[in-house]
Amino acid sequence: MKPANSNTKENKIKSYLKQTENPYCFLSGKTKVTMRFSDTSQTIESKLRQYFITMNHR
Repeated sequence: MKPANSNTKENKIKSYLKQTENPYCFLSGKTKVTMRFSDTSQTIESKLRQYFITMNHR
């Protein structure tokens, strides 16, 4: 049985999509966020790990 409140996962997703209009390109504050996907076997977790390791050594 789903919770009676409007904060269900499904409702949150619907609200997000309605607010952003395009989930692949939107503003977060003053920052433009654009998502693209490449044909690779690497996961986002491994790419983020590599990024943060690189940032940590600067």
